[in-house]
Amino acid sequence: MTFGLLLRKPTEKKQGIQDKLSFVHPDIPTECSIRLKTIKSDGYCSYRALALQLHGDQNQYTKVKQTMLSHLNANYEFYRDILCNGRDNIMNRVINRLEFSITPETAHHTSCSSDYWFDALRDSQIAADAYTTPIAVFMDNTHWKSVLYLLFTIPSDTNRHPQPLNLFHCSNHFSVVDLIPSRTRHMEWPSVRPYHKAGWDFLGLAADYKTTWRYLHRKRLTREDIEFFEEIGTSII
Repeated sequence: MTFGLLLRKPTEKKQGIQDKLSFVHPDIPTECSIRLKTIKSDGYCSYRALALQLHGDQNQYTKVKQTMLSHLNANYEFYRDILCNGRDNIMNRVINRLEFSITPETAHHTSCSSDYWFDALRDSQIAADAYTTPIAVFMDNTHWKSVLYLLFTIPSDTNRHPQPLNLFHCSNHFSVVDLIPSRTRHMEWPSVRPYHKAGWDFLGLAADYKTTWRYLHRKRLTREDIEFFEEIGTSII
């Protein structure tokens, strides 16, 4: 006699709950993600999201800001020309944003206004370079594109293949998608902004999508993507 396993079909309500738990973003395959991790909403959410992934504690967000700031100041002219269209006033805004909450004058602020919120277009690149780890930013907004930020350096260990950190933006808040490493190896990550190749050439680096970053499967840039990045600016050099 053969015994079969009776599987009950989930109710509509239960199925809806399961869908919400498994589905995070159209650019993230369902089988690659578990859930969204909770990040405190105090204006520092993006730095907290990075701190959770880098240091295992989102309360270490000031350490992330300090690391980013030190890297930025050490490469001031490069980032001014690459990310700020050569303008010192834009660069100063980036510096002021990173300094907020870590200088003696601002360290007592436990929250911040939108003037000091994370700028995904510039700060994601700075963080990726400062920590020598790619960062994928997933935007839950039809007016913005998800982007993978690669480094403006060549990793010292080319055999090291770090999974990109991730930032998930939804309703003016950044959180972290809990990804399954074993299932993201073949995941298709967002496309890379057009300026990376120009930046590597500018620096004289032998970095290439098909060598240094070949382990990351990325979406190809479409004409629509290029037009979008040109419209929002910050596609430099």
